[in-house]
Amino acid sequence: NPGYMKDNFFIMIESFHIADTGNQHN
Repeated sequence: NPGYMKDNFFIMIESFHIADTGNQHN
């Protein structure tokens, strides 16, 4: 299911971005 893969990829990138930003903020 391409839609599922795309959504999963977006969530993964968003989570990684949030983690990276939080790490820099700390």
